[in-house]
Amino acid sequence: ELWLLYAIAALYCRLCFHWRSNRTCPFDQEPRALIIANHRSPIDPVLIWIGIRNFRPLEFLTAQEYFGIRGLQFIFTHMRAIPVARDGKDMAATRTALRRLKDGCLLGVFPEGGITVTPGLRPGNPGVAWLALQSQAPVYPVYIHNAPQSSSMVEPFLKFLRVRVSYGDQVDLERYRGKRATPEVLQEVT
Repeated sequence: ELWLLYAIAALYCRLCFHWRSNRTCPFDQEPRALIIANHRSPIDPVLIWIGIRNFRPLEFLTAQEYFGIRGLQFIFTHMRAIPVARDGKDMAATRTALRRLKDGCLLGVFPEGGITVTPGLRPGNPGVAWLALQSQAPVYPVYIHNAPQSSSMVEPFLKFLRVRVSYGDQVDLERYRGKRATPEVLQEVT
């Protein structure tokens, strides 16, 4: 069922959003990786996922209020999405994410903690830095250009724009390995 979901998502994004990327996805062959991205639209996880050529799920930390919505629940189940409270203090979700990274998954996180409709990026959540340091998984940045935006959760799926995804090189966190995760270290990594 995952390959069918992938095929539908890839066809939809390539046709409706003229999806293109700057290069081949650099983390699809990694045994595990933490993928961090900007978040401008509810379609962002799909826009990142379709660059992965081997049909692996890209497991995302996802706002818990979207679980239980018909249609979305099917997708979340197959993508192994992790429900997280929006208050930024959901340690159960963080522990689940850490366990999954250690078990060898591709985990997607939006460090801004939610959809940003203003220009630029909001400050990142230091919990993402903690996750990166604790898991010691490779970290890859992704930037989504021109994702459709709206105050509605449905409208962006119907606003067809030309979307580009930029896959970045692995972030070098070697100098932080083994350091105690103090608030100062977490802020610097963030």
